[in-house]
Amino acid sequence: MTCGEGGMLVTSDERLFQRARQLGDHGRNPQRQFEIDSLGYKYKMSNLQAALGLAQLERIEEMIARRRLIFAWYQQRLGQIDGLTLNVERGGMRNIYWMTSIVLGEQFRISREDVTAGLKQRGIDSRPFFPPVSSFPMFAARRDANPTAYAISRRGINLPSGHNLTETDIDRVCRSLQEVLNEGSAGERLAA
Repeated sequence: MTCGEGGMLVTSDERLFQRARQLGDHGRNPQRQFEIDSLGYKYKMSNLQAALGLAQLERIEEMIARRRLIFAWYQQRLGQIDGLTLNVERGGMRNIYWMTSIVLGEQFRISREDVTAGLKQRGIDSRPFFPPVSSFPMFAARRDANPTAYAISRRGINLPSGHNLTETDIDRVCRSLQEVLNEGSAGERLAA
């Protein structure tokens, strides 16, 4: 759910709540108003953003149900493709499927960039996974600590996932994705 640019943190952990509140208020000490104890940020939301967030919260179950339905349509159409991994829902958790995401297995001989370009040619927007935070210059010393994040970020694609998508829209996205993947595989065989 959104509150403008950003989101909302909901927790029953009082310690986590107080720490988040301090970080969102420039790192100020809550007992000494103008003393900053730690690195912090300005994450205060306006009244308008708070109203938007509360209105979204009233519809949260409806929005989650719609996202889960959209993902189910994707799962029905793409879930049996060898080497294509979709979002996972682990036991004891409920995935809200903010985005329907795929990870191309190593057996696909087409790059993520070629897949997104092929979808774009068919009028379908997609976007790559975010790069690992450790890939940014300020974290250069940590780059070897997470090889899985690097591997997945090079092969991950977020598919259209908006609330207004219909089952017909998902059919078109999936059909187009399968065409692009098949063309990429055929091109590899021809080049061999």
